[in-house]
Amino acid sequence: MIRHTYVYDNSLNISNLKTDIMSYVRYATLPVHEEKVYNSVLGWWIRAVIESLCSEQPVFINRIQPQQVIFDIGSGYKANSLPIDIDFTYNPTDTELNELIPENRIFIEQLKLISLSNDRLRRSIREYYNAFRQRSLWVREQLLLANELQNYEAVLIDEWNRLFNIMKENLVDYGEELTEQEKVKTGRTLFGNIENSNISIREKVTQPFIMRGSYHDLANRMMVGWHVDFMERLCHLLKR
Repeated sequence: MIRHTYVYDNSLNISNLKTDIMSYVRYATLPVHEEKVYNSVLGWWIRAVIESLCSEQPVFINRIQPQQVIFDIGSGYKANSLPIDIDFTYNPTDTELNELIPENRIFIEQLKLISLSNDRLRRSIREYYNAFRQRSLWVREQLLLANELQNYEAVLIDEWNRLFNIMKENLVDYGEELTEQEKVKTGRTLFGNIENSNISIREKVTQPFIMRGSYHDLANRMMVGWHVDFMERLCHLLKR
């Protein structure tokens, strides 16, 4: 270990580390966000060093990587974007899911009404959970504009309402021959169309899990639904 240790004279002093890093951060973001960007950059650096030390193969951090990270993180705090702080591929544990209160499980019942497959159901739960965490961080860090979240939800509801009414019109054509199977099938189609929509809260926030998870949150509040009779079938859940 000693043979592979190098001492560089006149290197930066750790006590001045924050000041030195902030001199770069200031060029990547607005003054109000400098502290958040600094903390995120520092977190990335610690993770990168740990991975390098623990790797069985040599891992090098070149000069370009920190520059790119500072730029990417700083870009997340610009006017037409929002930072994505969580791993959107994270699968919540059973313990975390069990901590969801009944009012936050209604969206699962909504998906069961249209007989969604287990794989898609698990993915939907993951997207709801991660979108909830990310939105909570934005609110806590005061990154959203006044009424921005409410306005975004209004846009989501308006698009759902358009597609939901189209679905209802198609079901009317069945008349008395309309079956539960057809209701389930058209509900799944509606849900698939919603999943494939591209409605972002801001221009540069393109991660689809935010939109999909937001729809599940609206489904929890029964403001949207997939089965044509979702309100009649599940309204009792709101009275718990």
